[in-house]
This record gives sequence, C-alpha cells and structure tokens, in this order.
Amino acid sequence: MKNIKFSFKRFASFFNWYATVNSKKTAKIYLGIALAALVLVLVTFWNNPPADNSIYKAIFLVTAGVVASMCLADINKPTVRQQFLSMPVSNLEKYLAVVSLTALRTSYIVLALWLVESLRSLIQGSPMIITANTDINMAQYTSVLMFYWSINILLGVIIRKYPFIFGCIAGSPIAMAAFGYAFKLFRSDVGDTPYVYITHMPLIVAIIVLVAALVVGYFHFKRITLHTIFSQKNEL
Repeated sequence: MKNIKFSFKRFASFFNWYATVNSKKTAKIYLGIALAALVLVLVTFWNNPPADNSIYKAIFLVTAGVVASMCLADINKPTVRQQFLSMPVSNLEKYLAVVSLTALRTSYIVLALWLVESLRSLIQGSPMIITANTDINMAQYTSVLMFYWSINILLGVIIRKYPFIFGCIAGSPIAMAAFGYAFKLFRSDVGDTPYVYITHMPLIVAIIVLVAALVVGYFHFKRITLHTIFSQKNEL
C-alpha cells in the first residue's frame, strides 16, 4: 500500500502478527545466545568467578549487532514472506514493525544474560556480578553500542543474504572506525592528561548516525518491498 496515512492501530495490529509469527525464531535466538554466553563465561572464568560484569557488556555488544544484522531474516521463509508482502499495510508501518521487533529482541538480550549469570552464580557458588560496577564509561559504551547497532541494522536491510557475515562482521570495523573518528574529533589533550573535549558529543554523533541509518534503511526497504526482491533469496 503506497499512499495511505500512517495508522498506529494498523501498525500495532501488524506488529502483533509479525512478532507472533516469529516468536519461535525469537526463542531460538535467545536460547542460542544464552547457551553460548554460559559456555563462554564458564570457560573463561572456570577457576575464579568474574570480578565485574565487563564480559557481559562485551557479549551484549556483539550479540546486539548479530540481532540487528538479522533484522530481515524472519522474511526468508516463503510463507511468511508472502504474507508480509501482501498485508494491506504501508511500507512505513512494515518497516517500523521490523525495527521495533529488532529493538525488542535487543532488549531481551539483557534477560538472557541475567539468566546466564544466575546459572553461573549457582554453578560456581559465588555472588551474582551482573550489576557490579566496571571501569567502562557508560556514555562511551552506549555510543559504541549505538554505532554498532546502527551499522548492522542498515547492512541487514541492504544485504539480506548471509546477514551475520555482511552485517555483523563487516559492520564491526565500519562502526568501530566511525566511532574512533568521532572520538578523535572531540578529543583534546591538556598536559599529560587526555580527555574528551565535549563529553557527550560522541553520544550525540551516535544518535545522529542511528537516525540516519534508520532513514536510509527505510528508503531501501521501501524499494525492496515494492519490487519484492525477497522472492529471489532462495534462488541466489
């Protein structure tokens, strides 16, 4: 549907259908993340429990990129793809449903990691450290996360074949390079002490990158859905 006004009620209805249809995939994603994270934490800290939650922040960053890069993987199944394309819903409403489900899945990673830490604490008989403080600057960490997530979801929309390879792996150096450049622009040295000249500027830049990525992604998504290029997925 091209020339129709945005309807929140129609969007909510479509999102509910889209999330329900892909609920099994969502469950598989988090089961996989939880198992992989549990094995990684137990192997890394097999002798002594972790001192803080740095490892969980690292896992969250990587898995958030994986989830973002797979934003259109749900439409690979022919039956779902056919229903998705034929629904009487505008492209904007479809796109917002895809982005919303991806963002929701990203937030669910926190629950998966909390479960992992609960199991680790039980197995090793030590206190939970999921809420322990770290030396990581949260403004910087959030900036990196937003850069990484933005690049991955954009590449996930543009490059739908092998989203993990092209989205997560290819998106990582692009995001890190952009983030490093942003910090270089707003970094200044006073004596022997380097500091960020405008503390929150990288975060502001990350927000701008996120908005730009979502806007560019929408126009590409609109072109894809209009030409139903998804149907070529299984032929490549």
